[in-house]
Amino acid sequence: MKISVILGHPQKGSLNHAIADKVVQTLLHNGYEVVFLDPLAQAHCQKNDEEEAYKYSTLTEERFLRRIK
Repeated sequence: MKISVILGHPQKGSLNHAIADKVVQTLLHNGYEVVFLDPLAQAHCQKNDEEEAYKYSTLTEERFLRRIK
């Protein structure tokens, strides 16, 4: 069986990255075919882009709405 694991977190070394790594390792160990996708890494994001993405990912709804006005 083929399983896709898709990660969409801007910070390398995050808990999400660690969880995705463990999921992939476990699936491979159990005989699954795994396709791992990390769109942010594949886009070759610059450090500033990663910091900007992280900044927006941590905004509260109220702060977000103030920024887009």
